[in-house]
Amino acid sequence: MKRERTAGNQRTARVIAGLAVLTASVLAASPHTPASETAGPAHAGHGHGRTVPLHRLEAVTRSRWPNSFAGLWQARGKVFVAFTAKAKRRTGRLRELVAKPGKIRAVNFERSLRELENLEEQIISDRENRPPGTVGLPGYDVDLNVTKNAATLTFANVNPGQEMALRDLYGQDLIVKEGPLAEFDACLSRVSCTPTLRAGLQVLFRNPDAALVPCSTSFAVQQRTAVYRGILSAAHCGDPDFDEGGLRYHGTGLAPPSYGVVDRDRLQGRTDAEVHEITSSSFSRQALIYRSSVQKALPVQRVSEWNWVRPGMGMCKVGRTTGHTCGKVKSRYFSPDIIPSAERFVLTTYCAEGGDSGGGVYAPNKLASGEVKVTAYGIHSGGAKDFECNEDGSIKPGDYSYFGHLQYAQTALGVRVQVTK
Repeated sequence: MKRERTAGNQRTARVIAGLAVLTASVLAASPHTPASETAGPAHAGHGHGRTVPLHRLEAVTRSRWPNSFAGLWQARGKVFVAFTAKAKRRTGRLRELVAKPGKIRAVNFERSLRELENLEEQIISDRENRPPGTVGLPGYDVDLNVTKNAATLTFANVNPGQEMALRDLYGQDLIVKEGPLAEFDACLSRVSCTPTLRAGLQVLFRNPDAALVPCSTSFAVQQRTAVYRGILSAAHCGDPDFDEGGLRYHGTGLAPPSYGVVDRDRLQGRTDAEVHEITSSSFSRQALIYRSSVQKALPVQRVSEWNWVRPGMGMCKVGRTTGHTCGKVKSRYFSPDIIPSAERFVLTTYCAEGGDSGGGVYAPNKLASGEVKVTAYGIHSGGAKDFECNEDGSIKPGDYSYFGHLQYAQTALGVRVQVTK
C-alpha cells in the first residue's frame, strides 16, 4: 500500500505540473496582453545570450516599439531612452539586453520619434515649396532636438510675429531661435601625402580662373569590383559644384599632379558627396586616416549606419585646415538651408574651418579589451557662418559644424567605403 500511494502521488504531481504549464501558455497568449510586454528578450544579457551593443540599441528599441519610441541619447555616463507610453516597463526590458543595465534611464515624452521625423519632413517640404503661412520667410535651418522632443528652426534674424506664426503652423512646442546659418567650408592651404591617398588630406581643384582651390579628402572607396579605385570628398568642393569629369590634384608646388577625376557627385537631400576615381598610376588609396603628423595611418575598421548616431556621443574629423579635432554630436536631424531638400545631416561641436570640407568624420570606440576601434561616419560639409575656431581648437558658444553621413553617400554614389582587413 505504501508503494501504491507513492506512485499515485507522483502521477498527481505530474498532472498538476502539466496544468500549470498549460495555464501559463494560455495567459501568455491572451489577446489582452501585448506580446512585447510579456515575451522575454531575444538576446538577453547576463549570460543568457548576446548583449546588444550601444550603437545597435536604438535600432532594436525602435523595431520593438516603433509607435512609442521617442528617442535615445547619452549624457553624464547614462543612456536615456524616451517613450510616449510605458517608459519604465520598456526600459526595464532594455536593461535585460545590455551589458551595463545601470546606465539605462527612462524618459516620458508626448511625441514619438516617428512623429518628430514626419514633422521635420513637412517643415523641409514647406521650406522648399513655400505654401501659405511660409511665404516671405527668410532662409532657415531645420533640426530635431531629440532631448527636448521638439523641432528647431534657426534664423539669422527672427521677429515675434514670425515666431508666433510658425508655432501656430507646426505646434506650440516648436523651438524658434536666432543663430548663424550653415555655410560650406573652403579656403587655402597645402598638405602633401603622396602616393597613398587617405582621409584628411588636401585635395585641389581649379576654378574658372585656373587658380587652385583646396578642400579635403574623406574615406577610400571601391565599387562592386576591386579594380575601381576611389576616394570621397564633398560635392560642393567644385566650381561649379557639379563638375563631374573635373580634375583633382594633390601635392605641393604651383603645378601639383592630378590623381583623378570627379566620377559622380550629389548635393541634395541627405548627401553632400562626390567620389574621385583615381586614374593616375602614380597614386593609390587605402582605408586609413591622416590623424596627425605623428599618426599618419590610423586604420578604418568599420563603417557606421546613420541610426548609430546619437546626441552626446563623441565625434572627430580630419581636414587640411584645422587637422584633427573632436567634439560631440548635437543632433542627427540637421537640415541646412544651403543644401536643396537637405535632411538628416549630423550637427556637431568639433572645430572646422574653410578648406576642411570633404574631410573624413569618424569616432574612436574603446572596447572592453582596451583596443580602440575606429568607425567611419561621414563627410564634413560645413559649419555656422563666419565660424572660427578658438586657439585651443574649441568652438565659441552658438557655433557648430555639420557633416553628411556615409550611409547616404554610399547609396547615392554607388560605392562602398573600404575597411582595413
